[in-house]
Amino acid sequence: MTGVQTCALPILAAKGDLAGARRELSEAVRIQPGNARAQIQLGMVLANQGDRISAIPHLTAAAQSPDPNIRGAAQQALQALSRR
Repeated sequence: MTGVQTCALPILAAKGDLAGARRELSEAVRIQPGNARAQIQLGMVLANQGDRISAIPHLTAAAQSPDPNIRGAAQQALQALSRR
C-alpha cells in the first residue's frame, strides 16, 4: 500500500467509512495483488459491508500468506463466513 493509503485506513475505519476504506484497499490490491495485508483488510471490509461473495477471494488470497498471523486471521475469517 502507498503511504497515503496506509495512513488513511485507520482514519476511515474509525469514522466508519467502510466505502472509503474499500476504495483505498481496492486500489492497493490492484497495484499490489500479492499484498496479503491489503487482501485481508479488503476482505474484512467487504464482509463487514455484507458482501460475502466479494470478500471470499481476498480472504482466500490472504490465507496463502507466508505470514502466520495474516494466514491464521484469514482462515478464521473464511470459517466465520462459511457459518453465516
